[in-house]
Amino acid sequence: VCGLTLTLSDDGTTYSASCQADKKAALTQMVIPAEYNGIPVTAIAQAAFATCANLTSVTIPDSVTTIGSSAFSSCAKLASITIPESVTTIEMWAFSECTALESIVIPDSVTTIGAWIFNRCTNLKDATLGTGLTIISELMFDGCTALTSIVIPANVVSIGVKAFQDCENLVGVDLGSVQEIGQQAFAGCLELKTVVIPDTVKIIGSLAFWNCFKLENLIIGNSVTEIGSKAFQSCFVLKEIIIPDSVITIGSYAF
Repeated sequence: VCGLTLTLSDDGTTYSASCQADKKAALTQMVIPAEYNGIPVTAIAQAAFATCANLTSVTIPDSVTTIGSSAFSSCAKLASITIPESVTTIEMWAFSECTALESIVIPDSVTTIGAWIFNRCTNLKDATLGTGLTIISELMFDGCTALTSIVIPANVVSIGVKAFQDCENLVGVDLGSVQEIGQQAFAGCLELKTVVIPDTVKIIGSLAFWNCFKLENLIIGNSVTEIGSKAFQSCFVLKEIIIPDSVITIGSYAF
């Protein structure tokens, strides 16, 4: 395939795929083969297609199990991509700053994710998260200003630091069965009006909903023990707060 480099693993059993450096500027489409000379292609290499500014289409075969760090970062014209059910690991920055990306489905097979995966994907409107996830990583959707809603899968126990920070048009979030909401997880979600903290949540981190200017309705579940400092600061239109008996610690300027 023109522009494609396949690198054989040290043990000679698998290949990883990447783009030839001198072909990145011209590359518009890429079909990654499932195998070469009978040896499977199991990984998209680190920074494999990063900064391929004209790349619009990529086909990933179902032999791939790992998408490496920064694999498709800053592919400014990549509007869609299908992650096959074979993938189990997506490393940090994999799709960061793919500013044309409109939707993504993370399959149930994915169990390991890095930080900043969709950071600053400013046109991302729809994201479906698979049931294999147990965490939402740090800054995973940071700055995804077109994202309007998200459903957290039932197996997720933790939402990482700044995971949805500055998702300015996020209006709906289903927190599933999470136990911890990290620092600044939803800070700067300017359109968020209603938040229901489920009974599974124990910790609401500092600045978790800071600067959610339109937050009107808040229900805090009966298992919360800690509300971090400035967790709801600058939520100017919040009408009512009922703090359950389970709460032991409330940080400074929490409300």
